[in-house]
Amino acid sequence: MESFLEVLEFLSVIQRYLIRKISAITAEILGIIFSIKNVVKLTDVDIESKSKIDTNSIINTEYVRVRVVTTLVSIEKFLYVMPFVF
Repeated sequence: MESFLEVLEFLSVIQRYLIRKISAITAEILGIIFSIKNVVKLTDVDIESKSKIDTNSIINTEYVRVRVVTTLVSIEKFLYVMPFVF
């Protein structure tokens, strides 16, 4: 009976870990989507402030690219660990 309770406790630890990881990945993906939306919104302005917008667009695009790469690495690490958990 004790070993069964230990297994249940261990499973709850794994479940909490998985929920936290999936929540973090979901938050990153939503952050990327909103970042891309902001970059697209920045490019839809008048011609007068074009140079400032171009600079902001380049900076924001690079920021989004870095976030995408970081998120993909997190997902890859998460998926690599998954088979060993079960």
